Amino acid sequence: RQVEHAERKTMQATGELPLLEEPPLPLDQRQPLPSVFAVVHYVVARTVRNLPRQLCPICGEGALPADPKAQGEVITKGKGRHGAIERLYCGHWFHFACLEAALTRPPFKLDCAAPGCGKRVYHPKFSDKVDKLEKKWAMEQAKKREIGELAGLMGME
Repeated sequence: RQVEHAERKTMQATGELPLLEEPPLPLDQRQPLPSVFAVVHYVVARTVRNLPRQLCPICGEGALPADPKAQGEVITKGKGRHGAIERLYCGHWFHFACLEAALTRPPFKLDCAAPGCGKRVYHPKFSDKVDKLEKKWAMEQAKKREIGELAGLMGME
């Protein structure tokens, strides 16, 4: 099989066997595919360039910190004052901590507060079933009350 491959290469090089494909162009002569170019242009123009100016619709602070080094920490490791940032289906960027607080505490639903948006906010990490969220929240509140009462009885307040 390797012999056939070697013979085929030799015949193609001498011109005895026509090439089935054009040889690839050198890198400096290649043109981007229009479909890929449009996607890359959209991602860069709509996301990468605008991200440093985006505000969290919940708290109103910048989605990314002003310091470029801190921006890298937030993007790559999710470390920052508000934790990681998340882009939701409505297209806006939220601090994960703000999103968690809004979706796991009453009223358990959130409409995007960004100007002109108003879409309902969903996140796959949080349930959108209000009755389930209410039950969980009520249990957490009861637990806090019980711990506070016990601390009061034991004089540990």
